Amino acid sequence: MHSGPAGTIVVSASLEDDTMQRANGIVARARIHIRQRGVKSFARAVVRRMTVKKLAALQEFLFDAARGTETRENIEVDELSFDAVHAASAYRYEPTRRDAFVRLMRTISPPMQARFVDVGCGKGRAVLLAIEHGFERVVGIELSSELCAIARRNVAAYQSRTKRTAQVEIIEGDAALTDPLIS
Repeated sequence: MHSGPAGTIVVSASLEDDTMQRANGIVARARIHIRQRGVKSFARAVVRRMTVKKLAALQEFLFDAARGTETRENIEVDELSFDAVHAASAYRYEPTRRDAFVRLMRTISPPMQARFVDVGCGKGRAVLLAIEHGFERVVGIELSSELCAIARRNVAAYQSRTKRTAQVEIIEGDAALTDPLIS
């Protein structure tokens, strides 16, 4: 990264000239908008132009950024190691969307003293949402050792950053053979 003409920042010399010209034009228009109408107006204009998918991606990013976690990136099954018995029934990791979780909790209104169990917890997004929702005891069960390690790191980072003290356990194993009510 280096300075280009007229104070522009060149991110990559490998970008095609027309792409760089377009990017510089967008930056120039943004500066003008902010100078003339202010940052709030610019932020509103950006949000209005965002597609639903881009807005959802931004919400996913902000979820992790605010909590010191990494839950938003999908992971394909072939990137994970499973034993032969479980490989055929494994699914890729996709994070639970916060808005869907909140809607579900509003619909079922579970008691916070209840134990929240996430079968196939992956990186632990639903586990974190359950802690955030106020569950006192949260259990995540996951087949993949790699995803369990990530989920444990995410829980530790989340609890350290937010100071929430729910009792959380991430269990590596087959949910059909695990009784989360015993531990």
